[in-house]
Amino acid sequence: MPPHTRAYRVGETRRVMVVVLVLNVAVAVAKLWYGYVANAVALQADGLHSLLDGFANIVGLVGLHYAAAPPDSGHPYGHRRVEHLAAAGVGVLILAGVVEVGRGAWTALAVGGRPRTDATGLVVIVGTLLVNIAVTRWESRRARDLDSPFLAADARHTLSDVFATLLVLASYAAAHAGITWADPVAAVMVMALIARAGLEVLRENVPVLLDAAVIEPARVRETVLAVPGVAGCHELRSRGSAQAVLLDLHIQVDPRMTVLDGHHLSHRVKDAVMARFPEVEDGLVHLEPDVPEERYE
Repeated sequence: MPPHTRAYRVGETRRVMVVVLVLNVAVAVAKLWYGYVANAVALQADGLHSLLDGFANIVGLVGLHYAAAPPDSGHPYGHRRVEHLAAAGVGVLILAGVVEVGRGAWTALAVGGRPRTDATGLVVIVGTLLVNIAVTRWESRRARDLDSPFLAADARHTLSDVFATLLVLASYAAAHAGITWADPVAAVMVMALIARAGLEVLRENVPVLLDAAVIEPARVRETVLAVPGVAGCHELRSRGSAQAVLLDLHIQVDPRMTVLDGHHLSHRVKDAVMARFPEVEDGLVHLEPDVPEERYE
């Protein structure tokens, strides 16, 4: 199957998500297990962060299942937004985890106590850190190859998990040295990383769901007006994602132009726009006669 097809992209993205899901669950189980055994709240928070990665993968797999469906009579523009909806769901899940992390950190600060630190804990932290680094690099590369907003969002979430685990490693060393407050403080810092990751994912995907403008109209107008036969251009609108833009615009032409010539001109305009802006997936060009406004009255 050619790698540029939509079916290939969805299939490969799904395979990536399955592998990442398995690794995220394994990492989360290891962190949560030792976090509770050692009473290390920072490691528990990090484990929750990894568990949220796993939930995000499940959301992504469900989203991709629906996003792969072709356009139909009820959804003539296809189902691509389902993938962005799934990515936004990841952001919501991330922010939901902040509450639980904050509760655990507050309890640790109030009650006090020193987490257990031993070689087993060090192996768990360093081992899961290496797995997260490998997952982040691989998933980021596949996101670029497959042009997948969900994989990009998920890779960014996993990267925040890498920084979180580095904080846990530092708090582990501090706790081993007898600094009892290091563990809950690290948990609070992990909470901040989780919140930041969630907000970034929402910021990138919610505008797509709200039909926010994607391309600067002035740039498109410049291209359109350079096409011979176009006297004016207005009502420029764009929506979609940065990788798949839908565009519509109005052009003004000589009122004596035949329908056939106008049809050919609209195609030349569309081709010119799509050549300059490869991210434009489709466009609609509406023709209007170039006459004074009062002629319409």
